[in-house]
Amino acid sequence: MSSNKKYWKSVEELNENSSIVKALQQNEFVEEIPVDQFLGDKETLESSSTSRRDFLKYVGFTTAAASLAAVKGLLENQFLML
Repeated sequence: MSSNKKYWKSVEELNENSSIVKALQQNEFVEEIPVDQFLGDKETLESSSTSRRDFLKYVGFTTAAASLAAVKGLLENQFLML
């Protein structure tokens, strides 16, 4: 199911002959995003043995650890006030 919806950000974009629309169309994605800087080289990514399941386990653990640390701080403050 393809969607033919057209989204707009401002009232000026409704008028397709507007100078704002023309400027945005020309300057929206001028330079390419340097993905090599934060992803590394392609060979390293392809030879990685980390699966999606392992990644999700790491994300879950760090989320749980951060949540527990936040709750621990709140509980300690409440008990000190009593």
